Amino acid sequence: MLNAAVFLAVYLYGRKWHPQLAFVLSLATCIIMILLARLDPSWILVSLLLSMVYLRILRMPDQQPGFRKLFADHKIHTSQKALPAVLEVLGEKQWHYSESFFTGKSGSIIPYYFWQGHTKSFVSSGEYVRKTTYAHYIAFIFPPGAVSEGFKQQVSAAADRSRKSVLQRLKFSFRPDTETPDLVTTASDGSFVVQYYTLQESACYERRFAWMNQQLNETGKPAAAATVRLN
Repeated sequence: MLNAAVFLAVYLYGRKWHPQLAFVLSLATCIIMILLARLDPSWILVSLLLSMVYLRILRMPDQQPGFRKLFADHKIHTSQKALPAVLEVLGEKQWHYSESFFTGKSGSIIPYYFWQGHTKSFVSSGEYVRKTTYAHYIAFIFPPGAVSEGFKQQVSAAADRSRKSVLQRLKFSFRPDTETPDLVTTASDGSFVVQYYTLQESACYERRFAWMNQQLNETGKPAAAATVRLN
């Protein structure tokens, strides 16, 4: 029971500072505790404190400079458009609305909305220990007629988790899957919506923008997209 409690405590603490290493460090801490307990039980507390120090040292660097550069590079600016039809499918996640456009190889302009949101929940690891955890999301929203059917099919195929191997599914039980779309759908107003679970890391965001841009260039766009504007 003690090892399970320690594993959960270190894992929850690690998810805050370094999600990529939280599981590995939690497991390593439990193994070290078991080994040290056989030598001297008093070393259990020492190994637990050391694991917390490791997580603190390995905590993510300040992400703000990276996000500022990303938003500037992609010309993302705040929008006041809530898009009720899109909210119906995405749900309320304290969304922050913004908008921009992708530029194709031929110079074509493809407008889109970019939303950032989150949900929160409470995790109890004991009668008096309660931790608030957050799940963060981003969404790319393309207005009606902005993207081709080929692009929609490509994104929908990428969202198919049935093709994941058993090892990948096991990995994603402990490490968030930020590469696969969490939701792909068309809202009642015709907007094409792609939502991702994400980490609050600029590099994670950048990979999603790069992938979107690649798919748009490969699948092309409908001729009508040249006249599409964000309303």
